[in-house]
Amino acid sequence: MWHTVPMLTLTNKEFNELIVYPFTGKNWFVLIGLQGAVLMLLCPFLIGIPLINGFMIAHIQSGINGTKNYPEWDFQLYWKLGWKALVAGLVYGLPMICFLLLYAVILVLGTLLTALINDDAILIMFMIVSSLSSVLFYLVFIMYALFNAVVQVATSTKIAAGGSIAEAINLKKFVWPFLKANIFNVVIIFLIGYFASLVSGLGAVAFFIGMFFTMPFAFALIGYGYGIVYRLSPVK
Repeated sequence: MWHTVPMLTLTNKEFNELIVYPFTGKNWFVLIGLQGAVLMLLCPFLIGIPLINGFMIAHIQSGINGTKNYPEWDFQLYWKLGWKALVAGLVYGLPMICFLLLYAVILVLGTLLTALINDDAILIMFMIVSSLSSVLFYLVFIMYALFNAVVQVATSTKIAAGGSIAEAINLKKFVWPFLKANIFNVVIIFLIGYFASLVSGLGAVAFFIGMFFTMPFAFALIGYGYGIVYRLSPVK
């Protein structure tokens, strides 16, 4: 049985802590620029995926521990944490990947069948069914993508807190109780991260400044925010 736990909400103290976090420490400006440059160079390659995950986990750890200083760049630590978080994330992300592959196969087969059908009435009917199927696919995909994004908050914070992969992906004992107890705070941090990401995108358009400064800034806000949520959470 899942036990009912009290829901806690962030206070002005936590919001103030979150906002000033990216600007703390003596070398925060240099660190943001350097980390942004590294992320920009590695993003096009697979090697960048675990490092970006590890970078986010490090910020979550800062939020959990209440660390005030912006973290130094630690390649080895980010690489280790990033792979651990990546494996945990793939557990819930794998169905979405399989779904995309299945849809790609269906599109290819549909294209081939369209080329082979000579009857106009059958072709029109086939195109209607295909269009409705595409709409249904996108709805299911969007819903699962949102579900997966929320679940990743729980798995990432558990990894950042030192939990094992098995603990992080346990839907019954951790993921669902954690999200149920903190859903309001999770949504708030998600919205903050969403707007920060928009700023990051605008910065990227402006001579790729976003890659150097606004993107790491957005990561810092999101990661530290989820760390605060885990720190306050009655479910560990």
